[in-house]
Amino acid sequence: GKGGRDGGNGKGAAGGKGGAGSKGEEDGEAARRQAMAREVLKAADLFQAEGLLKHCLETFRLSLTLHTAVECLVWAHLHGPLQARTIAADYVVQYFKDIQREARETLQQLKPLPAEISLQLFIDFAAQA
Repeated sequence: GKGGRDGGNGKGAAGGKGGAGSKGEEDGEAARRQAMAREVLKAADLFQAEGLLKHCLETFRLSLTLHTAVECLVWAHLHGPLQARTIAADYVVQYFKDIQREARETLQQLKPLPAEISLQLFIDFAAQA
């Protein structure tokens, strides 16, 4: 694993337990849990339920891994609250070199974002380097 970047197991907070069941079943369950968590996050933001929103944002942050961060960033920009966008963008900027090396294929998912968002990510990354 990559230490704190991906929860140490390469799967993030939504990772499976291993053992019985196929990888496809685990991935499907993780995807369902992530989709449900995102809906709760949107609802917490909509209804300004601060305690729930804080918990959901922490769960969202823990779900970020080198392999999920770009997809989470795109979701946050298209559907999520501002705080989720900030969390995902900070992660992608901080670990961009690792994402390029370990999960380069995920960078294609940035295409639906408006150009100014991708440009801001690049500027933030350049400023950090």
